[in-house]
Amino acid sequence: KPMIDKQRSFMQTYKIKNPTLSKMIFIHTHESELFLLYKLGETEEGVALIKKIEPELKKISLLFSPALFDLFFMMAVITFCEEDYRSAIKWLNKILNTEREMNIRIELRINTRLLYLIVLYEKEDLFFDNQYQSTKRFMLQEKKHQGALKILEAIRLIWDGKPSAQKKEKLKQLYRKLKTERDKAQADSIDKQFDFVEWIESKM
Repeated sequence: KPMIDKQRSFMQTYKIKNPTLSKMIFIHTHESELFLLYKLGETEEGVALIKKIEPELKKISLLFSPALFDLFFMMAVITFCEEDYRSAIKWLNKILNTEREMNIRIELRINTRLLYLIVLYEKEDLFFDNQYQSTKRFMLQEKKHQGALKILEAIRLIWDGKPSAQKKEKLKQLYRKLKTERDKAQADSIDKQFDFVEWIESKM
């Protein structure tokens, strides 16, 4: 939190007047703060923060920077955790509807689709099957990100209301592999994203 506050005060501290830089600091610091609140389990406070920054976000063009969509993703994560599925889908759709116009990083595009599926699962939406097939087609094209297919497969197994013993064992195997991969990745980076492994564990 002190690091975020220091970044926010950067412009004022050095008496810099640059509208573009100001917007970038606004985007990055609020993404970081929402991620922090998510990891601390303080998602109710995160919702209050989202309501506070929404008016300013409306002033920023969707084509301003790809960083804007990382912020939208964390807004989706926070609202999802608070079971506001409608808002979560709204923020995820902003990413999906703009990805052809912006150079959004592939990891975010994949995570957006996976989280979208989880939201549909939680709200018991019949659109789940269509979205699953669309997500699977998209991810099969991304040869460098095959690990995400394990998450997709786990979500599908969880969607099956009455899985067989064989499917339950398959889910356990996937979970163990994903947990190992996640723990290794967390040691190497601080990529701000949703903890899919934690969600899978909660459904087992």
